[in-house]
Amino acid sequence: METLSGAYRDIIREVMSASKLSHLVIKQNVYQKGGKNVLPLVDRLFEYLILPKSDISGMDNLNVNVGKVV
Repeated sequence: METLSGAYRDIIREVMSASKLSHLVIKQNVYQKGGKNVLPLVDRLFEYLILPKSDISGMDNLNVNVGKVV
């Protein structure tokens, strides 16, 4: 089975080159607005990964604090 980084290497490289933000993720920059030039590439990646009739369930079980580093 191929890894995600192998299967989607071309899109990942495009995202890395299109991103104007630091590639190093630290506590101070982990939450940042997505770049307009990067978001279409992320959408393209999701098109490959999310199959028709896919579903995310159990969101109420996730401990998510939007805007805060936990």
